[in-house]
Amino acid sequence: MTTQVEDHLHSNTSDTDPAVAARIARISFMLFVAGGLIGLLNMGLLPVPFGWGYEMVTLATNLAKHGTYANPYSVLDTGLTAAYTPVYPLYLSLLMRALRNPDLVTLAATIGNIIINAVIGASLPRLSWHFLRNIDAGIAASIFWLLSVQLMPNWDASYTAAGLILFCMFTAATIGTTRYALRAVLSGLMAGALFLLNPSSMIVFLLWIAYLLMFRKASFKQTAIYASVVLMLFAIIAFGWGYRNERQLGKFVVHKPWYCA
Repeated sequence: MTTQVEDHLHSNTSDTDPAVAARIARISFMLFVAGGLIGLLNMGLLPVPFGWGYEMVTLATNLAKHGTYANPYSVLDTGLTAAYTPVYPLYLSLLMRALRNPDLVTLAATIGNIIINAVIGASLPRLSWHFLRNIDAGIAASIFWLLSVQLMPNWDASYTAAGLILFCMFTAATIGTTRYALRAVLSGLMAGALFLLNPSSMIVFLLWIAYLLMFRKASFKQTAIYASVVLMLFAIIAFGWGYRNERQLGKFVVHKPWYCA
């Protein structure tokens, strides 16, 4: 006897009822707007954590000014580093190179953080519908998220959360479709990007892949091929980062603890 979750996973996950799809879209849009307004209010009332001294911002500054992924700690130059994976510092360094003015960089990074927080809030009802065929839990989760989330443009946390939601929804929607191999490649690249954004994300997406294997909605062969492609591409990307660290730091590591530069 299958569980309710299994039944939903085996059912057609598309929004076949236009009225339901329209309702989800309206609610998601309203939550997105609410998230934007709350973010702007927080930006106006609370100090925004950004600038020299925050490790990822310091890394981004060194990337923008010197082209080196080094010295994440403002109190002491520690040289080349593997303490933080590179995607978010690279994103911030591109903002710095494009805008050049520190105030504009802070503003752009904060606006980006507001938008991604609002996107997360807007996506939760659809995520709830995808698994439960009910949006009430997603609306409640979105309200809690939008009222509690802090602006952290100095950190990758919101982007990682949004990426994980996208990864879970995309893989669940495509693992049982035709042309699944091509979509598995996209999922694998997404998993690798998530790892380079925040290595802790693999705790979620590896368990998610295992979940899809256990409660598969396609044949075992198709599901296994999809999962294998995702894991292979993730492993290649993680290996590339580890190889970079071996060449530049003398040891193959994919992530160092915070106290090691």
